Amino acid sequence: MSNLVINTTDFGGYKKFNSIIKKILPFVYPTESRYDINGIYFEFKEDQTILTATDGHSLYTEFFNIKNKVVGSAIIRLEGLKQLIKIKQEYFFEIDGEQFVKLNGHNYSWIINADYIKYNDIIPSLKENSTAIEYTKEDLKHKLLKEANIRMREALNEEEIKLITNYLKQKNLLMIDFNEILKYINLQDNKGLSILSKEKIKILESNKKFIEKRINSLWYHKSTTIVVEEFYYNFNISYINDIMDALDNKNIIFNINSNTHKSSALFCENNKRILLMADRF
Repeated sequence: MSNLVINTTDFGGYKKFNSIIKKILPFVYPTESRYDINGIYFEFKEDQTILTATDGHSLYTEFFNIKNKVVGSAIIRLEGLKQLIKIKQEYFFEIDGEQFVKLNGHNYSWIINADYIKYNDIIPSLKENSTAIEYTKEDLKHKLLKEANIRMREALNEEEIKLITNYLKQKNLLMIDFNEILKYINLQDNKGLSILSKEKIKILESNKKFIEKRINSLWYHKSTTIVVEEFYYNFNISYINDIMDALDNKNIIFNINSNTHKSSALFCENNKRILLMADRF
């Protein structure tokens, strides 16, 4: 049996291929506890190559018009994908049956030997019982910012909120990134001088573990509400943020399908399909 082949030039070059993989990675299940979805599913059809990833709450699939000499499929584990996107030149790799990825004369155990989920059965049909609503990315980011501010105010005291808010304004950050907040505790400006006074740094550092624990807890469970025809749909903010990063257009369309779960939405853009669900599948 001939090997399946991925060549970065078929995707417009290694930079384009690596950027595609980077956009899909947030949708991969992050640990091996669900090993069958701890990677990207590559499908090789005669006239298409399809890439799919899911973490059980969100599902990303995108197809590319690429002719393949050999048809088949394989799941490449997250560990291997992270290594591939470090390559800074055109490259190709082969998938040897159900065992190895062959790259630069070496064999890597990056293949997950399992059946991938039947994702086409999960993606709802948009032909009937669906309602489409549209946001610009800017409007949606402002909505998420409002929700994030609520979480931040629950997690931090007024002194910390003031310091962090001022920092975010200085950096012109539209979205609150809590990793940035945590970095801020020890932040220095371009001159190597601390932005905060020593007293204020002590205040933040003394509460660092508590703040980090509270933020992580709240941020993990955060959600935002989308109203459609007087029905309320709750979506995890971080998933929506990942979806905005994965979509190229300035406008985002939520396709709510009442035949599935009340908190499910499908995003369509060119050759991409992204499904977001409140409950894991």
